[in-house]
Amino acid sequence: YQRRVHGTVFNRIIEMATRKVAGFLGASALAYYLYNKFADEESHQPPRQSSVELPLPLRDTRYNAPLLTQNLLSKQTLKDVENWEGKRVLMRVDYNVKIKKGQVVGDTYRIETSLDSIRYILSQRGPNGGGVKCIILMAHLGRPAGNYHPKDYSLLPVSTYLQSYFPSNEVRFLPDCVGHAVEEAIAKCPPGTIFVLENLRYTMAENGFMLLKTVGNKMERTHATFEQKVEFRNSLSSLGDIYVFEGFGAAHRHQSSVSGISLPQRVSGLWMEKEMRVYAEILSQPKRPFLVILGGHAIADKLQVLDNLIKMVDEVAIVGGVAFTFLRLLTGMEIGDSVYDKDHEEHIQRLMQIAAERGVKIHLPCDFVIADRLSNDARIGITNDKMGIPEGWLGADIGPTTRAHLAQIMSRAQTIVWTGAAGAHEIGPFTGGTISLMWAMVQATDRGATTVIGGGETGAAARRFFVGNRPVSEQVTWVSTGGASTLVLLEGKMLPAVAALSNKGDNSRPPPPDPLLEVEDDDD
Repeated sequence: YQRRVHGTVFNRIIEMATRKVAGFLGASALAYYLYNKFADEESHQPPRQSSVELPLPLRDTRYNAPLLTQNLLSKQTLKDVENWEGKRVLMRVDYNVKIKKGQVVGDTYRIETSLDSIRYILSQRGPNGGGVKCIILMAHLGRPAGNYHPKDYSLLPVSTYLQSYFPSNEVRFLPDCVGHAVEEAIAKCPPGTIFVLENLRYTMAENGFMLLKTVGNKMERTHATFEQKVEFRNSLSSLGDIYVFEGFGAAHRHQSSVSGISLPQRVSGLWMEKEMRVYAEILSQPKRPFLVILGGHAIADKLQVLDNLIKMVDEVAIVGGVAFTFLRLLTGMEIGDSVYDKDHEEHIQRLMQIAAERGVKIHLPCDFVIADRLSNDARIGITNDKMGIPEGWLGADIGPTTRAHLAQIMSRAQTIVWTGAAGAHEIGPFTGGTISLMWAMVQATDRGATTVIGGGETGAAARRFFVGNRPVSEQVTWVSTGGASTLVLLEGKMLPAVAALSNKGDNSRPPPPDPLLEVEDDDD
């Protein structure tokens, strides 16, 4: 294992390692790690300044798998429906938005991304000049866990909000999602009616369980039987003639409305089709160098992503709360009250070894904005990886040197996928790191790079933060609507919603459900 480097420390390590344990992978991993830690110390300069041209990974060790591309692009879309006339269109959307005092508030991006599909369906005409009978929108809101909470989790405000977009059509809310009253309303509606069903998660058979409070306020989980789930899925399926999935944010869920609809033709919506095409392209034939930025707090999900991406990317930058487990384990840095996940130590060591073998560069933060608590009025400081984070403090954002270093990495990347914020960006004093990455993403897009922001909190930040007079979301290649669904794809797994769609040229019903293959969703 050889590499062009600056300085003499790393050269001596390579010479010793090669002579004594030639061919042994552990030496490469050790040398690679020590280079990251010590290569710049002789000059006493901050590591990896923007003026230093870093060597890129060894490309001849790269394994670039197509990663589900064929399956993602082999599914039917709205354009594959030949006749909409008189059809009842059952459409799964992601309307999991914030409701306050009976009104939709905050970010409505998930609703807005479904509008083009609804408009397209309403505009279609059949051989006799007629359009669809109705569109039946079904969605979940929050986590009622099988319990009825009309005050907190009802989709009635969403129905009211939608009416403003479709003044020529009746948007009608139904206070249930299955049953005789729902079926009767659909049967008697005038053409072009848009229905919004009540929250699917009020029904235990959607997720597969119900949470109930017991004595002592403990939560007890009651499971739906296989028969109950099948009955619910059949009831939902009976409401429509064509099924459309237009809820990428829920595509990773093993839920009845996502993967259990048994209609013969099951197609993706326009936005869902775009999501599938974007990820199929970047995960099968990315422009290189290919950089992935992983942030946020949930380290288990990010490690599963790395297990797959380490085979195809050129560089990985780890930021946010995820970084502190890496830093403490690999460098011994004191991290104060920042989260440390001891359960994943071996996993991280294995990933670092694979990265060294493949020549994938792993970038960790070298300085930090710290605080005694995550609050607007917190005491705030700054530190680096040498000084560490003192007890009683925690890492809240990446520091200025790390921001400059990441800007340098991003300036040479041709494909950038970013999921997970760099810090607690929703709190004023800790927005700087995420804003700096947003700025670098826009610059990369301007020079022709493919830039994708993977939904969730990062996607929300891209819609909230501006560069110039426009939100970042309008200045990058793509902003996804599903953070968790993005992670599943990056892990190299098929999304349940995509797997359940009809293949092109096949309008047969799906096979009957098998109790041995049932997966209970864990979103409680």
